[in-house]
Amino acid sequence: MKVQYGDSVFNVSWRYVSEWTTQCAVEDSECSLGLGVATRSLRDQPCKETARKVSLRRAMLPFSRDFRTAVWKAYFNRKVSQ
Repeated sequence: MKVQYGDSVFNVSWRYVSEWTTQCAVEDSECSLGLGVATRSLRDQPCKETARKVSLRRAMLPFSRDFRTAVWKAYFNRKVSQ
């Protein structure tokens, strides 16, 4: 998912490491800026949407409120393939 913020374009991507773990990476063109991990417990129902939200929230902890707002707007306005 591409996010335009100021003069820069950032890429937010998810990787499903296992059935239990989802990683979210926030990157610019040069390096990775944030990484968030969501791990579900044995009692949780598998839900990729929830795992994406939790890992994205954790990946954005060090960023400013304005940047986080831009990323959440891009996330909720993204096209989801059916």
